Amino acid sequence: MNEKTTPKTDKLDEVFPVRIPTCLKNYLDNLPEEYKQQLHRDIRELMAKVVHMSKFDASVYLSSE
Repeated sequence: MNEKTTPKTDKLDEVFPVRIPTCLKNYLDNLPEEYKQQLHRDIRELMAKVVHMSKFDASVYLSSE
């Protein structure tokens, strides 16, 4: 049986600033560490999905040329 494995991720060297309201930042600062880690994973995944969607070209699948 094939189990889903997590692909290897490149080293996390870059910082991408995001502007958020101060009240949200205060809540994020008080999150337990496990939730902060989950938030970081979810944000990276969402960013990758947005990049993937931006490169989507429907004509690749709708044209035989």
